[in-house]
Amino acid sequence: MKKTKSFKLAYTCLHNKDLEVTIDRPLGSKHPKFGFVYPVNYGYIENIVAPDGGGLDAYVLGVDKPIKNFT
Repeated sequence: MKKTKSFKLAYTCLHNKDLEVTIDRPLGSKHPKFGFVYPVNYGYIENIVAPDGGGLDAYVLGVDKPIKNFT
């Protein structure tokens, strides 16, 4: 498996740590520009800057209802 910049950043910053995920696209919500529906809760981890300059993206799997945040 090719280890991208994002993977290396995520592994270094997240491995064996409890972090708060801010959900800005809850399960079942529509993408504001493209209109597809999010099948999982999607958001970001604050204070960890991804290579694109935003917060590091995160999916919360195994939660079957829309949520606002997750630890």
